[in-house]
Amino acid sequence: MNEDNFFDTFIAESRSHISIMEKNLLDIESSADRKNLLQEIFRAAHTIKGSSSIIRYISIKDVAHAMESILQIMLDDISIFSNEIVDALLNACDFLSSALEKLPDTDYGMDEKDAVCEKLYALAPVLTKSVNLKSSYAPIQDISGEISIEQKNDSQIYFLLFESGNIFFATPLYCIKEVLRKIYIKPINILEEHILGIVNYHGEILPIIDFNRRFGLFKKLNCDEACIIVFKLREALLGVKVDALVKLFLPEQMTCVPETNDTLRLYCDGYYEIDGREIHIINIDTLFYRERS
Repeated sequence: MNEDNFFDTFIAESRSHISIMEKNLLDIESSADRKNLLQEIFRAAHTIKGSSSIIRYISIKDVAHAMESILQIMLDDISIFSNEIVDALLNACDFLSSALEKLPDTDYGMDEKDAVCEKLYALAPVLTKSVNLKSSYAPIQDISGEISIEQKNDSQIYFLLFESGNIFFATPLYCIKEVLRKIYIKPINILEEHILGIVNYHGEILPIIDFNRRFGLFKKLNCDEACIIVFKLREALLGVKVDALVKLFLPEQMTCVPETNDTLRLYCDGYYEIDGREIHIINIDTLFYRERS
């Protein structure tokens, strides 16, 4: 497929996804099945984000990512639905439609998209109160080094920065259920080396994978700061062993950098920089479902 055909296909499919999102958002207030409508909107936003990443249309990707973030929170707790959030999502749809009209100029909307994203993030519910980062094994009172999680501004979406294999990664805080330390992992008889075993997690079986082994990253010896991040996925929980937690940060604190051609790109939603560190925004859902496929 040549470049012109690719753009035509991207535009046609994105318009279809935007139409689905707008229709569902207008219908959602009176619907008895809000969750199903939200799931369709989430899938549409996720698809637009992925497709726009391929052609490096940053403004579309960032707005779709912000929409996806808010929608994921709403799917986790449908009770937080509000007309304000719907209006912000519809505003984001308007931006996406306008941006599509400017293709193949992928530089369009770099200034405007920040205001659209900020409006969405500003309407985020009380995330830090709904996410438990206090492990019963080793409570983490202050992973940012500055302020405890409970004191964070409730209207913001935070990301957790962590290190593994001398590489820095980040994930939205709402994707995390808990952080565990010094916990017994029961080995299981399985060929994949990166699958460490299972944990009895509040009466449920929690699979644990080693992030470094999974991606062939540098393995630190005697890493006292190692921990297991319990991720909330669409259908399950997954424990991921990493080398160390670094800090919490806000999306506006990072700047976009060019995508690198590494083996992690299939599992990333983007490449950014913060405090002089290049970070990968890891998509843990993608990691998990590739594990199962």
